[in-house]
Amino acid sequence: MDAATTERVPPAPTAPGRVAGLDGLRAIAVVAVVLFHVTGGLLPGGFIGVDVFFVISGFLITTLLLRERAANGRISFRRFWARRARRLLPALAIVLLVCTAAGALVGGDVLVGIGWQLVGGATFSFNWLAIAAQADYLGATSPELFRNLWSLAIEEQFYLAWPLLLVLLLRAFAPVVRLWAVGYAAALSSVAMVVVAADDPTAAYYGTGTHAFGLLIGAILALHLGRRPEAGGRPPASRPATRGVAAALLLGVIVGLVLVLDPAAGLAYNGGMLAASLATAGLIRVVVAEPAVGRVLDAGPMRWIGVRSYGLYLWHWPVLVLVTAVLGSGTVAAPGPLAASVAVLLTVVAATASFRWVETPVRRLGFRGAAGAVAAAVRRGAPVRTASAMVATAAAAALMATAVVGVAAAPERSSAAAAIERGAAAVGADATGGPAPAAEAPAPVDAEPAGGPEPEPAASPEPEPAPEPEPAPEPEPAPAPEPEPEPIAAAAIPAGDRISAIGDSVMLAAAPELQRRFPGIAIDASVSRQMREGPAVVAALAAAGRLRSYVVVGLGTNGDGPDSVYEQIIDIAGPDRRVVFVDVAGPMSWTATVNDRLARVSGANATATVSGWRAAVAPHPEALASDGTHPLAPGGALYADALAAAFGRLP
Repeated sequence: MDAATTERVPPAPTAPGRVAGLDGLRAIAVVAVVLFHVTGGLLPGGFIGVDVFFVISGFLITTLLLRERAANGRISFRRFWARRARRLLPALAIVLLVCTAAGALVGGDVLVGIGWQLVGGATFSFNWLAIAAQADYLGATSPELFRNLWSLAIEEQFYLAWPLLLVLLLRAFAPVVRLWAVGYAAALSSVAMVVVAADDPTAAYYGTGTHAFGLLIGAILALHLGRRPEAGGRPPASRPATRGVAAALLLGVIVGLVLVLDPAAGLAYNGGMLAASLATAGLIRVVVAEPAVGRVLDAGPMRWIGVRSYGLYLWHWPVLVLVTAVLGSGTVAAPGPLAASVAVLLTVVAATASFRWVETPVRRLGFRGAAGAVAAAVRRGAPVRTASAMVATAAAAALMATAVVGVAAAPERSSAAAAIERGAAAVGADATGGPAPAAEAPAPVDAEPAGGPEPEPAASPEPEPAPEPEPAPEPEPAPAPEPEPEPIAAAAIPAGDRISAIGDSVMLAAAPELQRRFPGIAIDASVSRQMREGPAVVAALAAAGRLRSYVVVGLGTNGDGPDSVYEQIIDIAGPDRRVVFVDVAGPMSWTATVNDRLARVSGANATATVSGWRAAVAPHPEALASDGTHPLAPGGALYADALAAAFGRLP
């Protein structure tokens, strides 16, 4: 054996590969992720549970590889990958099969993109295929049925590459150099996340290179403990209390991030996820040095949840997507209490059954051994067991057939995407051939309030007898109040050729109805546009002489901005123009914040108001796409009605 082979590693706990406290950490991680999804943003930072998982995985895998090399003088890649396959593949296969078949029965948006999702899930390339498909972890326009598999893909890619790299590091470099090399790689990964997130947060979140720092930090910890044999030893009597305090503080950091870290804010990418990873590594370091702390973390139901955390993570997201689609209780981004409760219950049942009857037998006996055990039990068992095996085989075949039908019948795009495409086509048509419809449309629209009186005097003598009541002073006051409100109401709603509308995908989806209600309206809307882009767009239109008298700003669906952004829009529009902000309707965590800001800023400016779109559509959830955000055609009409009412409130 060479020097690297004889290096000491942390002493093995009571069970090979088990460290007290890691199951408790897994429980915290999976509960955070599940609650992040089912509570509609009440735990905004719950997504960092994935980063906790990454650190645990990096630490455990590296520790096991180091122990194997120390015990056997070598690392068997074949045995390592076989163990990983036995641990991960059975549960994954069941989830893919069952949920795809269930999705086929539900139909609609839950099957959008199911083909590439299955390929990504089966080949552990989901994260890269999601980036190629321009999927969004936080997006709800097309809630991919297996969106949560992006993290499993990153872990599996790490499992494939890391053993090879570790052997190279062990053979070619001294212990200190290894730590520096892996530390440099982790730092580079975290910096890459910051850089890439500035332009494409989704690519930064899903990318293996940009999100590998948690796995590498866990590996660094294992390498560090491996070169210090005393690291896992029993600490002095005076240390347990100190380590307990340290564990409490580190756990407090993780819980604090779960409670406050906003996934849509830059802080999440600029150090938030890195902080969660470092805190997790510190907590693992404490429980390795002080097992008593680990036993506290594993107490009660925490270990039970932690042991089943893999299945809980796999099942919870597709079950949530399916349940919300079936019950119609809220949306995936903001499920109602009923959908959330049912999804959690079904997740626990499915994960428990999978762990008991699928994962555990395969992990202990291997694929062939588990299949052989089942066959032997059937051969020597009672007719009931044989019948059960036949029923299970028939059920598996039925699931497979249903899943195939679902994949074949999957729609190309979601209802929200279809609504956005419909609006984009309308805006494009208006841009190229708009003058013709704009000239024709005002005639029928204006004929009712304003155009009617003009043709009547020209074609009919009825206006001539009207002067007879004029000499009488008494009849005139009575009709006078009636005509006055009508001209005022008509004047309050400007013609479309006086309106500039700037918005995001929600406005784009409502574009056909806006054009119908306000012929000649100029719509500048694009998908994923942020509120912070508003001032630049308004300024560009003003500089080009294309900013009209009424400015409609429909931004905020994709995130908030400071008061100054909203005030800049009003200032650029100037005192001679009127500004209508369209409030946000949707399950996003920032909806209330944006709407409160809009009300505050517009209330302080006499030339601005808020449309009231959210209040208008709230009683009509059927007017929105399945994401609960983008309007279908009836929703577009409500959007236009709310805008017309807002014009009436302007001075």
